[in-house]
Amino acid sequence: MEKALEKLSTLPEKPGVYLFKDSTGQVLYVGKAAALRHRVSSYFRKQANANPRLQLLLAKIDDLDYILCDSELEALLLEYNLIKEHHPPYNVRFRDDKRYPLIKVVMTDPFPYITIARKRLDDRNRYFGPYVSTRDMRKTLKTIRKIFQIRSCTMKITGHDRPCLYYHLKECTAPCIAAITQAEYRRSVDGVIHFLEGNGEPLVRELTNRMKEASLHLEFERAAIIRDQLESLQQVMVRQKVASNREGDEDYVGIAEERGLSAASVFHVRQGKLIGKDQFVFESVESSLEESFSAFIEKYYQDLSAIPSHIFSVFDTKENTLLEAFLTNRAGHSVKLEVPKRGEKKQMLDLLEKNARHHLELALFKETRSQGMMKALQGMRDLFLLPTLPFRIEGYDISTLFGEESVGSMVVFQGGKPEKSHYRKFAIQRKKTPDDFAMMEELLSRRIQRLSESEEDPSFSAQPDLILLDGGRGQLSVGVKVLTQHRRMDIPILSLAKEEEEIYLPTRSKPIKLSRHDAGLRILQQVRDEAHRFAISFHKQKRGKKMTHSILEEIAGVGKKRVQKLLEAFGSLDQVKVALPEQIAQVLKCSRQLAEKILQKAS
Repeated sequence: MEKALEKLSTLPEKPGVYLFKDSTGQVLYVGKAAALRHRVSSYFRKQANANPRLQLLLAKIDDLDYILCDSELEALLLEYNLIKEHHPPYNVRFRDDKRYPLIKVVMTDPFPYITIARKRLDDRNRYFGPYVSTRDMRKTLKTIRKIFQIRSCTMKITGHDRPCLYYHLKECTAPCIAAITQAEYRRSVDGVIHFLEGNGEPLVRELTNRMKEASLHLEFERAAIIRDQLESLQQVMVRQKVASNREGDEDYVGIAEERGLSAASVFHVRQGKLIGKDQFVFESVESSLEESFSAFIEKYYQDLSAIPSHIFSVFDTKENTLLEAFLTNRAGHSVKLEVPKRGEKKQMLDLLEKNARHHLELALFKETRSQGMMKALQGMRDLFLLPTLPFRIEGYDISTLFGEESVGSMVVFQGGKPEKSHYRKFAIQRKKTPDDFAMMEELLSRRIQRLSESEEDPSFSAQPDLILLDGGRGQLSVGVKVLTQHRRMDIPILSLAKEEEEIYLPTRSKPIKLSRHDAGLRILQQVRDEAHRFAISFHKQKRGKKMTHSILEEIAGVGKKRVQKLLEAFGSLDQVKVALPEQIAQVLKCSRQLAEKILQKAS
C-alpha cells in the first residue's frame, strides 16, 4: 500500500478515473471522481469503519494509477470502458454473475429469425433482455411463435420442397417454401420487435386492421389466422398487471444495504403495465447507500438494449444529473432520474424497498449460515488432523433383521448439506450367519473397489474427504482394514458411537468426546443418522417385496413371474387387493377362479 499512499499527495483536484492495483499489477477496482485527490483519499480515511469488502480491497492495494479527464461525464464514460476491459473484482458484481439469456432477432438475414443469445454483440441484430427468469423468456418465445409465426430455425432460405413441423403447428409461416412474401414476413418481424419493446396496444390496432382488410378481400383463411394471433396477444396483455394509469416506459429501483452486501429490486413498467421484475444481490465497496445505488445503476443499465425514459428511485443525489447524462448517452434518447415524494409512484418505491430488504435478509442469512458451516468444517479438519477440508463426507450403515434381507447404505454430505443424488444402496450378498463387522467389510470393499475402477457413476467416482461409520472401535477397525487392503489409507476415516457420541480415530487410542453443542459434532450426527434412516428405508422396501412374493407364491399356479406381472401392473399389494377378478385374470391371462384365489390370499 506504500506506493499508493505516496501517490496520494500528487493527485490533482481534477476530474478523472483512478485504478487500484495489487502487487502483480492486476486492476482491483476502477472508480471515477470529480476531484481525484479528495475521492481517493476518502478510502483510506474511512478504513477503520469500512465495510468488510472495502477492508479486503484496502489490504490488497499496492499501487494506484489515474487518468485525467475534462469532465465528470467523460470520467464516467471512461470508467465504464475500463471496467469492461479489466473486469476488476471489487467493482459491483452481481452474486449470480452469470450471463442471463437474451432474445435475439437476427436482422442481418433476409428472413429474420428469433433465437436465444448469451452475449450482446455489436452486429446490427436486435437484442432484448436480459431475462433473469429462463422460464419467462421461454414463455415469451412461445407467445411470439404463436402470434407472429416467425421462424426460429437458422437454415438459409433457398427454396425447399416441404415445410417443417412448425408450419403445421401454425408456429411458422414457412418462408422456406415461399408460403409468405418477404414484405409480409418483415411486417411480422416488426410486430415482434414492437411486442418485445412492450408496445402492445399499437400492435392490437394493426392486427385488427389487417384482419378487417383480409375479410374485405374475402381472404377468410388469412383473416382467421390474424384473428387467432389477436386473441393470443390480448390474452397476454390481460394477464399483465396494471401498475400505472399513465402511459410510458418507466423503471422503479429500490435498494437496501448492510455490511457491504446490497440487494436491488427493479420493476419494469411499459405502456402503463408491469411487465417484469428483477432482483439482484451484489457486493459493493462504496461507503454509503447512495453510492451503492449509483454503482448499481451504472452496472445494471450498461448492457440493456432498451433503457426507459424515466427511472424512479428515492435517491436525490448529486450524481443523478451525471447518471442521467450517462444513461442518455447509452440509450440514444433522453433519460430522467426522478424522485417522487408522494402518491402512487412513492408507494411503488416503498414496496420495492421492502422487497429489496427481504431479499437482502435472505442473502445475509445464507451467507452467515454458510460461513458457520465453513467454520465447522475447518474445526473438524484441525481437530482430526485431516489433510483437506472435509467437504465431501460419506456415511455408511448396515440394516438387518436376523440376517434377513441385509442392506447397506451410503449417504453423501457436501459442504455440510445432504447430496441426495449421490446416495447409494447396497444389497448385502453375504448369506451366512449375520455378522455386522463382516457386512460392513463387504459394503466398504465394494464401494472402494468401485472408486478404484473409475466408473462413470458420479458418486462412486468421487473420492471422499472423510468416511464416517456408525459404530465404535470395532467398526473403525473394519474400515481401516478395508482401506489398507485397497491401499487407500489416504482417505481419512472415523466412527461415531451412539449413546455417548464418542468419536474414534485410527491415530488415537481413546475416543474424542465433544460438547453436544459443537457444530462439527452436529454435522457428523446428521450424516450418521441419515445413513441409518436411509438403510432402514431400503431394508423395509426389500422386506415388503419379499413378503408380497411369499404370500402370493403360496397359491398353486402362481409363481415368481406371475407375482412380478401383478406388481408391475398394479404397483403394489394394496392395489392388487382392490382390483377386480376380471382385471387380474386379464393381466395374468388366467381363469377367474385363480384370480379370485389371488384376491382372497392378498386380502
